[in-house]
Amino acid sequence: GATGGASKAVPMALLWAWATRFHIMLPWPGWSTGLDHEDFRYLDFKKKIPSTPAYWAFSLSSFHLTPALLVFAASIPLARLLTSP
Repeated sequence: GATGGASKAVPMALLWAWATRFHIMLPWPGWSTGLDHEDFRYLDFKKKIPSTPAYWAFSLSSFHLTPALLVFAASIPLARLLTSP
């Protein structure tokens, strides 16, 4: 059953949640500036890529899709852990 894997995954998830609280307790200045502020790295890429559609394609694939796929790939072992006997 899944109880063996869950008994391993729950403590790991709690440890992750405990460690994550430190990032929430220490806000960065960007939290208070809202949508008016854009990170300098994005602006640098906008300058390097002259075409707007090309920039948005690059942005989607590099800044959004790649990190999402990396997180998904890193979480695949959790599925195996949760379904292991």
